[in-house]
Amino acid sequence: MKIEKNVNLSSLTTINIGGNADLVWLENIQDFEKLQSSKRKIFYIGNGSKVLLSNNIERYIFAKLGKGFSYTFMEGDKIVVGGATTTGELLRWCMENEIQGLEFLAGIPGTMAGVTVMNGGAFGSCIADFLEGVKVYDGGEKYLSRKDLHPAYRHIDIHKEAIIYEIHLKNFTRGKREEITARIDSILNRRKNSIPQEPSAGCIFKNPKNAPAGLLIERAGLKGYRIGDAQVSLKHANIFINRGKATFEDVARLIEFVKKAVYEKSGILLEEEIVIV
Repeated sequence: MKIEKNVNLSSLTTINIGGNADLVWLENIQDFEKLQSSKRKIFYIGNGSKVLLSNNIERYIFAKLGKGFSYTFMEGDKIVVGGATTTGELLRWCMENEIQGLEFLAGIPGTMAGVTVMNGGAFGSCIADFLEGVKVYDGGEKYLSRKDLHPAYRHIDIHKEAIIYEIHLKNFTRGKREEITARIDSILNRRKNSIPQEPSAGCIFKNPKNAPAGLLIERAGLKGYRIGDAQVSLKHANIFINRGKATFEDVARLIEFVKKAVYEKSGILLEEEIVIV
């Protein structure tokens, strides 16, 4: 287990915001045991998307899965994926092995542990559609089936101190490499045209049943609205970008302003999708 003291975590988040804290790299199950014996609060950070870190995070010890948890292989009729495996690494493996169905993950900037915790998805699909179960460490090694996880929109039931270190996937189909590659390229192009390229944490709010959060924000006239260096994207109103020097306070104030404005306009109270620490 490698421990880095007083690390500036802004470089480990996709929105490039974060204070200083201790960072632990986990390479095996024994490292989980050592970490959870600590009395400090633990926050597991994957690729740093879908998270907004404050400047007051010293009370936490942050933990990342190391290279020992980055792998993908077939086991019978399921795909076994390490929690540290990125979506891009998984999709490259799918192309090489001519497995289709997971193309919706293209362009999602996360590790598979993080995507699974958030039940991440896009374009009408989510990871729960393919989830058979996960291996977690929560005071010991456990296997949780899809039924145990009760997946819902951007949510699975899992103890906040538990860490997912392996994901089992099913329901995929076989396909031709050229078709899979073309589908991934098509999704990446769609994302490029609709998702801002500036640093961001991805979608800020969950989509309510009534209408997409981005549309509600746009109807409230907030596209391009800015507080400090945090701005509602002109490309996608449910994404707030860091224009260069945005602070936690800038983004937090923008979130609250947008929630209030949308509620006053539509009567709908938006709920955060990102995790604020």
